[in-house]
Amino acid sequence: MIAISQLNILLGSLKYAWFHGQSVSALGLTHFVLVTCLILGMEYYHRRHRSGERHFIEPVKIISLGEFQRRVDGGEDLVILDDLVLNVANFKNSHPGGKFLLQHNIGRDISKFFYGGYVLEN
Repeated sequence: MIAISQLNILLGSLKYAWFHGQSVSALGLTHFVLVTCLILGMEYYHRRHRSGERHFIEPVKIISLGEFQRRVDGGEDLVILDDLVLNVANFKNSHPGGKFLLQHNIGRDISKFFYGGYVLEN
């Protein structure tokens, strides 16, 4: 849609220049160059931003269930998801289900909730 609108603007400016006896419209070419640079700049930014994504790294630290419970009792916001221990302290305020949902499940296995097998009610 954007490409079609930009093409229409360019063709309109060329048609305007033709009616006035000019071979090329400076306004049309300037518009074309600016839009092309803008699109290429956004593409460059997008590719650079994506290259900064972190890929999953296999965890190297293994903790026992007793260690997990001790850390939860010590105040850490940890949950278990598919045998992975996750710290959800930084995610609580932006969780789609709300802060209460994560706070209620601290120290538990949340796999059944994560995959939609159960609903937290009452």
